[in-house]
Amino acid sequence: MHEKSHFSPIQKDSRSAPSRTNIGTGIKKILFLIFQYRELKTAVRKFNQKPKKGLEQFILHNYVDDSPKSITKFLLNQKGLSKSAIGELLGEPDQKYLDILGSFYLELPV
Repeated sequence: MHEKSHFSPIQKDSRSAPSRTNIGTGIKKILFLIFQYRELKTAVRKFNQKPKKGLEQFILHNYVDDSPKSITKFLLNQKGLSKSAIGELLGEPDQKYLDILGSFYLELPV
């Protein structure tokens, strides 16, 4: 004969520790963010050394769209970009860079 236990079974509180699946997903997100950060820093260094190649990296990795307006906003707002490298890029004689220069000029505060 078995006696009933006076204790109820332990119920999981949904607000308690996250499941292994959630932890794994969280770690993957953190690792992805670290990878993106390092990738961006590498592209910034490349841009500061060779602006045209660096811009190609920004576009390739989807940090910026390949449009003069998008590139202009990126150049004005991205931390770590060398002003001389930006000037070198805007001084390129190709039409693409002249379009970016025109957009850049329109975005400058008066």
